[in-house]
Amino acid sequence: MQTIQAIFEWLMANADTVLAIAFAVEVVAVQIVNLTPTTVDNKVLAVFHKALVFVANIVPNAKTTPEAVAKE
Repeated sequence: MQTIQAIFEWLMANADTVLAIAFAVEVVAVQIVNLTPTTVDNKVLAVFHKALVFVANIVPNAKTTPEAVAKE
């Protein structure tokens, strides 16, 4: 139980960095998906994107827009 709590605390303390890495992975995934002719990977990427946006919206103080980052 302490391990899970430590992981959660670390994720919350580093939410901006974790989200930035996740969105960077998404950018790379978009480029790869655009190279493939199938539509299955497009659907998977759409689900991944929706999940990222959902998490970014519930994380307090997440700087997910250029305007929010510029204010810092």
